Order: sequence, then structure tokens, then C-alpha cells
Amino acid sequence: MASSASSSTGTSPSVVMAVKYPYPSNVNVANFVSIKLSHKNYLLWKTQMLGLIESQDMMGFTEGQISIPTSTIEIVENGETRSIPNPEFLAWKKSDRLLRGWITGSLSEEVLGLVVGLQTSSEVWTALLK
Repeated sequence: MASSASSSTGTSPSVVMAVKYPYPSNVNVANFVSIKLSHKNYLLWKTQMLGLIESQDMMGFTEGQISIPTSTIEIVENGETRSIPNPEFLAWKKSDRLLRGWITGSLSEEVLGLVVGLQTSSEVWTALLK
């Protein structure tokens, strides 16, 4: 039996949009990644870490499919142009920092030294692949 999708106001129902930059901050990383990466267990660690990253739809950050938005945008108010923080960049940065924290938090001290100073989850992920 078919049903009508319109609401009582005559407009179409709300469509749930996908989140461009997921932020699953309530995930318990230890439920996915039970070992710290050392120089001897890369494949085991990577298998567990991929399970976490893929389950949270965040592979685009590590693989470079989600590009970094510009940090500021230009707006015009009262005929004057000014730069303001880009909300897209702030959302991207928040998600990327969460993912970078998951990765670096799962590294042994000896491996953590290899990624000190790297700014993005993609940079960290790429450094660990080498």
C-alpha cells in the first residue's frame, strides 16, 4: 500500500543530509584497536585501525579524498570585503584532529617519534606507511 510523503503543511518531508565531516567523538578506540603500533606489528595494527576508520566513514581523510578547505573566506558587508574563518575548514579541522588523535594514541613511544610535528591525519597515516 502506497502512502503519501507530504506533510500537513503541503511541503515535502525533511531529507536527512549526510554529514560532510563526521565527528564520532564518542567512539571508544580501544574497542577497535587493542595494540600499540611498534616496529614489529604493523599489519596487525593496520588491520585494527582500518576497522575503526572505515566503520566511522573517515577513510577520505587518510587517503586524501577529503580535501582541506581554505581556512578563511571573503565576505562582503556594506560594500566592504573582509576575511572570516571558514566554517567548512573549522569542521574539517575538528574531524581531522580527532582522527589524528586516534592514530597517534595507538602508537608506541618509539613510533610516535616518527610523526611528531605532522599536522594532518593524512600526513601521519602516510608517514606510517613508509
